[in-house]
Amino acid sequence: MLRCLMTMSRDEQGRGSTPPDNDDVRPSPGRSEAGDPGAEPDSSEPLIVLIDDVHSFRDGRICQVARSSDAGVALLLSLRTSRIAELWLKHDLAGDDTIWPVVQLLEDAAADHARFSIGVINVHDSRSRPAHELRLSLRRLGYQTARITTPRLWDF
Repeated sequence: MLRCLMTMSRDEQGRGSTPPDNDDVRPSPGRSEAGDPGAEPDSSEPLIVLIDDVHSFRDGRICQVARSSDAGVALLLSLRTSRIAELWLKHDLAGDDTIWPVVQLLEDAAADHARFSIGVINVHDSRSRPAHELRLSLRRLGYQTARITTPRLWDF
């Protein structure tokens, strides 16, 4: 079964908030929220992490999802010792939130000579300048990056 796991920051959980439930966000096929019985992905599957405020993969691929930068930082910290095959980052998140706190976490880890084990970081954002700056920062840290512009990939 294909599924994505939803992750919220402690602050979001404490407020009792949930990801937006409107026409702009539809669950990927088989997506479960973290904590559901049997929701953990099979360890034989490559680990895919998506940090994006609204999008989900249209094909329902197995992934773990964070909808804010705080939740993204918490998720990456919980996966610190895991090999992440693909990390998908969207620059502009909800409101004034951006992906930069996640990038700061990756920078801090690199400065401590303890980089995260990530195969490729896929940057997807409709605005080219922030996406370019994000890729430059990540490449400077030694990560392989790619810019993804295919809208057919996403459920909105």
